[in-house]
Amino acid sequence: MSDLVLRKLRIENFKSFSGEHSFKLERDPGLFYVTGQNKLNPELGPNGVGKSSVFDALFWCLFNKTVRDARPANAVLPWELEKGSTSVALYFKRLGKDYRIVRSRRPNSLTAVYGKELDKSVVKEIDQSEVINLLGMSEET
Repeated sequence: MSDLVLRKLRIENFKSFSGEHSFKLERDPGLFYVTGQNKLNPELGPNGVGKSSVFDALFWCLFNKTVRDARPANAVLPWELEKGSTSVALYFKRLGKDYRIVRSRRPNSLTAVYGKELDKSVVKEIDQSEVINLLGMSEET
């Protein structure tokens, strides 16, 4: 059993994602091919469907940066939505304990929830050093 298991990523109003979207991450180890279908512009094939945004959302949730931008500010806000908040939640298990980390913008916050009832538990405001402690690794790792 691994020390760190990523279980679910929930994205709300982040870059090309408008509304709430959830991705199951807990799978058998291996290499995965990530693709998509561009329904707005089918001639683009899998381009522009948000594949990179999923990885940016995960990285932003954990480290307050995107893969390409160390200070993304408004770059994480949804492209087509002028109002509303942006948030990304990562559900994971580490050393047998369940966690949920949520980073949001408008308003800016970073919270964590510990325990079995992650959707019903008390939310705790945390800082970036606490994220690194919960994960057991830094951004460089």
